[in-house]
Amino acid sequence: MSEALHECFNRLGGIRTKQEVESWIDKRYSKRWKPGTLRDHLYGGRVNHPLAYQHHPGQKKFLFDHGEHRYELYDADKHGSFLNGIAIPSPEKAALGWILVHSKAVYNGKDPKAPKTPMEELDTDWPGKGGPLLWHWTAPQPYKESSTRRRLLLSWRQEVFGEATATITHTLGEDAPSESNFAFRLESYERLLRPIPFSELQLGNREREHRSVIRLDPEVWAAYEVQKKKLNAERPKIEIEACVNPQKARQGYGLTAKERKCVELRAMELAEAYLSEEEFDYEDLSRTHSFDYQATRGKEVVSVEVKGTTGLGDTILLTASEVEHQKRAWPRNMLIVVHSIKLKKGDVPEASGGVLEAISPWEIAEDRLEPTAFAYAVPRRAI
Repeated sequence: MSEALHECFNRLGGIRTKQEVESWIDKRYSKRWKPGTLRDHLYGGRVNHPLAYQHHPGQKKFLFDHGEHRYELYDADKHGSFLNGIAIPSPEKAALGWILVHSKAVYNGKDPKAPKTPMEELDTDWPGKGGPLLWHWTAPQPYKESSTRRRLLLSWRQEVFGEATATITHTLGEDAPSESNFAFRLESYERLLRPIPFSELQLGNREREHRSVIRLDPEVWAAYEVQKKKLNAERPKIEIEACVNPQKARQGYGLTAKERKCVELRAMELAEAYLSEEEFDYEDLSRTHSFDYQATRGKEVVSVEVKGTTGLGDTILLTASEVEHQKRAWPRNMLIVVHSIKLKKGDVPEASGGVLEAISPWEIAEDRLEPTAFAYAVPRRAI
């Protein structure tokens, strides 16, 4: 299919709509591929979209997405450079990104409700209310305002604790400190499993420099990626604090019924938004079936299982009927896990945030299934 798409765009030239591409492929290669194959290649082949790297990591990226289902063959000279779907400046013009070094004094205010660390601020306020979170900064000459997304490493006490993407703005919020003259508008954020010390990133003399921003180069990014890969490889299998299924009565460890329902609704909300974004029509069947949604896109019909959790999403709970159905439905099935949901507990709980990960097709591997409970028939005494 990738070769056919290259041929299509070379023949037609310029920017083409999804309908134009479908028409050309259908005339030239009628019924050669299954329904949905073209859509998957258009979706997964985009150079400038992070979700294409997340959902189709093994697919070659050769298309530039102009939005509204309009595509063009990617040309680095014309469209610029991208890293995992995010635009970056060329090495000749700027470094790949920065480390934001947080001063301890910034988080030692007199307000007892103020965050004590940058990690606490992100955990409390992410995603930012009303839009991306603004992190105010001060520099002798503020960085140039730009809509280009930058990759950032976030640090505290000479340890990197997270990764983010951000743009630069001079429009400051009302809560900006008086000395701030620009801000990083954080658009995405990922907390590391454990902090990575500066010493592991080969920063050299810059490790000891007290600076709010450290410019990075490809070598530092390479060292960071190595350490992050090691962390992911060592990631322990964590039993989820609370794994619940939208619209179903499901045990949630440590949660009340109201709190569990709140997490359920949040997971359902993000799952439905994702299905809509992927141009699926969907029907909620969770009350009567052993899966949550039946999603339809053209002739494609997919059984969707949704799991929501306030944990990291390493382990999900499945019933025997869910496992059996998904085995029958494969490869026309999908797993959506919404993890890291922020839950405010109490009589009126509130759920926000959450990171959605989708797997389709979803093949259930036997070696990943572990029994967590057993059914036991209680012997009855003869009366």
